[in-house]
Amino acid sequence: ATSLTPRLAHGWMSDGRWLLEALRGTEQSRILRDAMRIYALSMSGVRPSAWPSLLPRTVMPSGLFPAVAMEALGLELLRALDRGDRATADILARELHGLYPALSVFHRTYAALSLASYAADVDASPELLSAWIDKATGDTILPVNGLRSWLAAELAVRNSDPDGARAALLLAREALRVEHNSGQTALLADRLDRLQMRLV
Repeated sequence: ATSLTPRLAHGWMSDGRWLLEALRGTEQSRILRDAMRIYALSMSGVRPSAWPSLLPRTVMPSGLFPAVAMEALGLELLRALDRGDRATADILARELHGLYPALSVFHRTYAALSLASYAADVDASPELLSAWIDKATGDTILPVNGLRSWLAAELAVRNSDPDGARAALLLAREALRVEHNSGQTALLADRLDRLQMRLV
């Protein structure tokens, strides 16, 4: 009965609150419904570059719960990065960075992982990547060992530590062998291949 009470606390929404949003047909319920469809596409092997967009013209609707906004921004950022759309990725990363202080501790881990991935893809210096890796050490629902090892390898390259990068790269590939084959892991595998070419 408690879960059906329409409550919102520390970024978490009860089942009852989700039902209320769905019954009202709010933008939040639309984003969450579309996000679930994107996760289903990813689990079937569709890469982020082929995902539909969650947001019209990279504009965040006003009044979203922080956790919902984070969900939308994280998926859109991954899509932009896989497409090589730097201009859109820059906008989304700024939005996500601005949202970060309003997130719960749990949700901050996901935002930090997204922003660390952005830094790894677009910033050749170690400072930004290192800062977001430090903030991305919390728990996640699904395993992200492959992603974290790739980020560690990218940071090692920036710190002129090729041996450390190769070791982290091996750990990332090992993690991918046991993680679910998805569109997101396909993108990560490409990132690992590109990093390996840079290390040769």
